[in-house]
Amino acid sequence: MTAALAFDTLQYSKRLQQAGVAAPLADAQAEALAQVLTTGMDALATRADLEKVTLATRADLEKVTLATRADLEKVTLATRADLEKVTLATRADLERVTQTTRADLERVTQATRADLERVTQTTRADLERVSLAARTDLERVETSLKGDIHALENRLISTEGQLRSEFRSELRLLEQRMTIKLGSMLVVAVGVMAVLDKLL
Repeated sequence: MTAALAFDTLQYSKRLQQAGVAAPLADAQAEALAQVLTTGMDALATRADLEKVTLATRADLEKVTLATRADLEKVTLATRADLEKVTLATRADLERVTQTTRADLERVTQATRADLERVTQTTRADLERVSLAARTDLERVETSLKGDIHALENRLISTEGQLRSEFRSELRLLEQRMTIKLGSMLVVAVGVMAVLDKLL
């Protein structure tokens, strides 16, 4: 159903002629404009056509929406399934890696403990050897010091004996000298006394 449009070509042609357009040209323009308007109105859609198109579009949109939802659900389900598979595979890989890591860690720990025990034993043995050598050296030094001290004591005793002997000899000589001097002084004194007796 098309809408009717009233267009007076004769009146339009007269107005063109009044504006200075030639009559043949004015008639041609009026007819051409009438054809354009008639064709355009025939091409215009009515409300019924628009409603039909709208309903059809809605139906198509619902179909597309339903199809899209179905596809989305399929994709979602597939994605969930893939994700579960990946998760399971990842967990399995993680468990394997964890077990392998634990085993490696245990081996490394055991090896480290064994190395530490060997180093500890070696260190203890070296320390015992060093301690024994130090004790032996200390005993030798102590024995040497005791010998040196004993030798010094003997030297001191010997020196003391020599000094005492020399002191006694010197003391005897001094006593002898003092005796001689005292004797000489007595002789002189006796002589002086004798002279004094004679003089008095």
